[in-house]
Amino acid sequence: MHGLDFNEIPINVDNDNDDSHDKDNNVEGENTDKMMDDLEKDFIECPEIFQRLVDDSKKPLYPGCSKFTRLSAVLKLYNLKAANGWSDKSFTALVQLLSEMLPKDAEYMVWHHEERNKDGKLRHVADASQWRTIDRTIPDFGGEPRNLRLGLCTDGINSFGTLSTQHSSWPVMLIIYNLPPWLTTKNKYILLTLLISGPKQPCNDIDVYLAPLLEDLKLLWNVGVRVFDAASGSHFQMHAMLYCTINDFPAYGNLYVYRPKTDKGCPVCGDNTESEWLENCGKYVYPGSHRFLHENHHYRKRKKAFYGKTEHRPAPLFLSGKEYHKRVMNITTEFGKPYRPPPDRVYHTKRSIFWGLPYWEHLSVRHYIDVMHVEKNVFDSIIGTLLNMPNKTKDGVKARYDMVADTIIQKHKSLAYY
Repeated sequence: MHGLDFNEIPINVDNDNDDSHDKDNNVEGENTDKMMDDLEKDFIECPEIFQRLVDDSKKPLYPGCSKFTRLSAVLKLYNLKAANGWSDKSFTALVQLLSEMLPKDAEYMVWHHEERNKDGKLRHVADASQWRTIDRTIPDFGGEPRNLRLGLCTDGINSFGTLSTQHSSWPVMLIIYNLPPWLTTKNKYILLTLLISGPKQPCNDIDVYLAPLLEDLKLLWNVGVRVFDAASGSHFQMHAMLYCTINDFPAYGNLYVYRPKTDKGCPVCGDNTESEWLENCGKYVYPGSHRFLHENHHYRKRKKAFYGKTEHRPAPLFLSGKEYHKRVMNITTEFGKPYRPPPDRVYHTKRSIFWGLPYWEHLSVRHYIDVMHVEKNVFDSIIGTLLNMPNKTKDGVKARYDMVADTIIQKHKSLAYY
């Protein structure tokens, strides 16, 4: 949101004084630090503008620009104006033209409010019911479209392109949902807030690393920060909230310390999770997913595809944020390795640090599974099985034994059912 505004830079230029300028227009070695010292006394009564000049002397003109800073670009333009005797009118026209040529991204921060197609279809995060609920229940926040709604993403990566058991890197990034969908995940708009590095993954101790970030998020929610909007040319108090987290399922288990590989591995279904243990493959599977379909869906009547019986059960009740919070609010969190959860805590083994955010329990959906992992894993499993690819196919000997055992079990269940 912080942009370059030539009108706020009080640099006096005398077109008649040729001695004060370099006639050869050679200003590459200009000492901006000396200029800042000379101007400091003029900004005692306007520290905000002076601080902007200091910041602009260190920031590139635009992301990726290594030759010009924001301040050096202004100085070069002013020197060019003075050396050639340009009028104020012509110089203003030039600056306006340059501002149209160079990226000015502040206007995209309200794209979701002013330019989004609002036809009831789900194309952007702002089309979700949770976004509308926030606007309705927290009007002080939702009424300002420039307030940020952030998504937190983290996962373990292989920094050097090779699998290693001696090193683990966990970047923690924030993405801005105010932006259009084609800009949300671009490199220049992704904020790398933390890089957790060590010999092992952080597991339960990830909250220790996230604590400073959570303090900043609380500050942005409660107090906010005063920023300059380059699109409207005005200042405003910007607030921000963590809208959701985005991870694959194992990383979800780290953030919320929920055990996803158990018989109750679904955090939405909870105790109503339907699961079966495969003795040969040594893992849980979760059948009965067609109970999430509409009550009149024709798949519910396909007996041959689903254990020889129709499905009449409704979908499990969805736990609200407040109900979920009641389950974990009294859990004592312990840090350090090795961490052994209390015996009475089979699924939720600690209270996640995210519950410390004042609005977290009011969110209906706090976590999203990233599309990339879902698509890739499903694609790999299907293609690997169809093409019988080594180390990729799911049609192995153990799977065949489990299918035979499951068929016998379901046959007895069907007889008992009828």
